[in-house]
Amino acid sequence: MRALALLLLLVPASAALAQTPDTTASDADDLSEAEADPAPLPDPPAEEDSVDVPDIDVAADTIAPPPRESFEARVFRRVYNVDDPLAVTSLVAVNDASFYLFVAATPLTGAYELAAPDDGRPAIRMLASELGTAGAVFLIKNLVRRPRPYAVLRNVHNRSGDDDPGGLDPYSFPSGHSATAFAIATSTSLSARRWYVTVPMMTWASATALARVYHGVHYPYDIVVGAALGAGVATLVSVILPDGDGGELEEKAGPAVPAFSIRVGL
Repeated sequence: MRALALLLLLVPASAALAQTPDTTASDADDLSEAEADPAPLPDPPAEEDSVDVPDIDVAADTIAPPPRESFEARVFRRVYNVDDPLAVTSLVAVNDASFYLFVAATPLTGAYELAAPDDGRPAIRMLASELGTAGAVFLIKNLVRRPRPYAVLRNVHNRSGDDDPGGLDPYSFPSGHSATAFAIATSTSLSARRWYVTVPMMTWASATALARVYHGVHYPYDIVVGAALGAGVATLVSVILPDGDGGELEEKAGPAVPAFSIRVGL
């Protein structure tokens, strides 16, 4: 009996011992496979691509310097940028009064001629000079069609009106104000022929011309050509319509004396 019981205890124990090597061998095989084929390591985090951005001087590379202005434009800015209070006040006053003086020039000359013993030709010459100058200016402006400075140059405005480049008179060359002012001054000077008349009239005409540059509506060449045009027309008119019909010269020379005389005695 005891022997049977002992036998029954040994059988399960030997069976357990027989299974242990297989489990150990299986574990050993798994371990060897794990060592032979290790799990892949995770990829390291990719570094961000770095882009070399060159240093760019925005002010120097993208903003081009303004082009060099012409000599005429530089002279224009010298007059346009005048800031002396007395000069500014004078130029503004002359410019504001110019139109009224243009209109009144012929009537005032005619009134003077009515009060003075003359044939009235100075007033006729004045009217012809103004009309001839206006026609010549209109013709040249529409042939040349030069835009006004405030429509072209930077930081320039029309100080005598708005900046509309397509206004009533959009063209700059030649200056109508300068031409008319010098036509009036020249006609008056040729009629009076007195220095104390010529100097003030030419001073006024020159100030009127400069005022047009200060107000940003004309270039220097515009007023120079306008002045020459007005003075030329007035001179031509004075040649065509001189004072008197020769009576004045005859009066200064005295009565006519015959070259010889014949006396007949009876």
